[in-house]
Amino acid sequence: MSNIELNNLAKNRFLPEATQYWIANHGNYAARMYLAENESLSKMARDVLWEGRSFKIKLASVGSNHYKDELDKVEQLYFDNLNHRCMKQPYFRFAAFVSNWRCRNVNTTPKILNHIYDWLLAGFKSKDHRHYSYRHYSKAMRHCSAFDYTLAIKMSQSECEDIRKIGFQKLVELKS
Repeated sequence: MSNIELNNLAKNRFLPEATQYWIANHGNYAARMYLAENESLSKMARDVLWEGRSFKIKLASVGSNHYKDELDKVEQLYFDNLNHRCMKQPYFRFAAFVSNWRCRNVNTTPKILNHIYDWLLAGFKSKDHRHYSYRHYSKAMRHCSAFDYTLAIKMSQSECEDIRKIGFQKLVELKS
C-alpha cells in the first residue's frame, strides 16, 4: 500500500479499530496525523498515538477533542511543554487548546485558558499589526466552555476595545 493510500485510509471515519491500531503503530507521519484528526478514533489507537514521540500529533488529538474526558492529561501536556517550539507559536497552542477548524470548541480547563490569555492577549493593544488575529483569538475564547470569572475580569480590563467588550459580555453571561 502506498503512502497516499495509507493517508487516505487514515482519514476514513468508518475505519475498523484494528486498522486504526495498525496505522497508529506503523503508519507514516502524515497518516498518523490524519488518524489523530479523525473524529471516530478508537481509544486504543488514540493511546498508541499519545505514547508516540510526535508532539504535533498529540496536539492534533487534543484539538480534535479525543481527550475531552481526561482534562488532567491535557493540562499536564500543556504545562509540561510550555517551552516546546510548537507552543511558542500562537497558532499551534490556540488550535490545540481553544478552537480550530476541526472542532469549534476544544474542551479545555480554565487554568489553560487563563494562561493562554496571559501569554497571548494580556498586553495586546489595538494598534498592534496583528490586530485581526488577536481579535479572532479573543472571539473564539468567548465560546469556550472553560471560560470563567477570572478570565472575564482580565478581559474586561484589557486596553483593546474588542477584548474589553467580550470581557464585559461574558461577565454578564456568567452572572445570570
